[in-house]
Amino acid sequence: MNAIHLSPLAAAILVACPPAQDASQRLASAVVILQCGATDLVVNQPLLEAIAAEPACHDGLRAALGDAMQRVNSVAIQLPAPHAAGTFQLHLTAQLSMRGPWTGQQQDAAVDAIFAHLQRRLGMLLYEEPKQQLQGRRDELERRHAELLAERDALLARGAAASRHVEALRQQQTALAQQLLAGRIEVATEESGVEQIERLRKEYIERRDQLTSQVAKQDAEQDALHAKLEELEARLATASSGRNGKPDDPAAPGDARELARMLADQRAAWQAFRRTSGAAAAALTDVDHMLTVTLEQLPVSTLSTQRARARLQCLETEQKRVAEQLAQAEDERAAAARSEAEAERLGIDLTVCKTLLIEVQGKLARLQPVRYELLHQR
Repeated sequence: MNAIHLSPLAAAILVACPPAQDASQRLASAVVILQCGATDLVVNQPLLEAIAAEPACHDGLRAALGDAMQRVNSVAIQLPAPHAAGTFQLHLTAQLSMRGPWTGQQQDAAVDAIFAHLQRRLGMLLYEEPKQQLQGRRDELERRHAELLAERDALLARGAAASRHVEALRQQQTALAQQLLAGRIEVATEESGVEQIERLRKEYIERRDQLTSQVAKQDAEQDALHAKLEELEARLATASSGRNGKPDDPAAPGDARELARMLADQRAAWQAFRRTSGAAAAALTDVDHMLTVTLEQLPVSTLSTQRARARLQCLETEQKRVAEQLAQAEDERAAAARSEAEAERLGIDLTVCKTLLIEVQGKLARLQPVRYELLHQR
């Protein structure tokens, strides 16, 4: 039921009772002018008849008149003529069977009882019940508005959170892609370094083997030259003493000179060979040193390569995990998009609910109690 707007103003003009034809029949009547605002419940003749016929109205008459009243023959509330909007002229009439005289006080008491019942019932119908209904409707709309608002905010927050999650995972995926590229470059660099060191190691080992073989050959040649030199020195010493190793074998002077020449040539060859063999030995030393350095670098480079590969594997695993999370987050984002559409629908419901709430609050603000004033006239 919508709000009832009342501009309460009532004036009652009591009209003197005409003389009853039956000695026990008494008549009490009055005119009530009722003014109220526009309401959903319009004051009409069937409503007034129903109010007049209620047992509570008769009970009020009995209570007001006491034992002097025998019975209530009829109570009528008429609405004979329309007035300005919100203004009603009501005619109250009661036919009673009474004992004894019919006094003015009894007439006033009868009119007051009917008027009190009318006032109570119209006040309930035109103010109290509409007020309770409007307050209940207002509370219901406020509760529904709060529920819709909370639900819409939750849906929007869910969509925003899903969007932020997707964006964060995409940024993480981009960062991982960059790290993976750097990791692959690092692995390729380390592997190239290991290959280079391995190639150098093989070259140095091959060079060392060659130089070792060359030095061994030179050592054998050196031993042969040294033995030849010692032999010539011995022969020259023998030739110089005039003997050839035996006391009865005289040495010829020409042989001594030939031996001296051969010894000088052998010594020159010995010196030249020593210079050549020294260069090979020095080269072998250098190769051994470089091989040692290369072998020392190989484990370090291999370890670095293993670390780079392990890091790359971790990055690839992390990228796979982030890709799975991103796929799941995008599914959640799609579901959140549907939730946002639902939030838009809830926004429409919120607007409707707010409109209804404003309407109800406006009716409550305009709702005023009905006031009555009764003027007795006999």
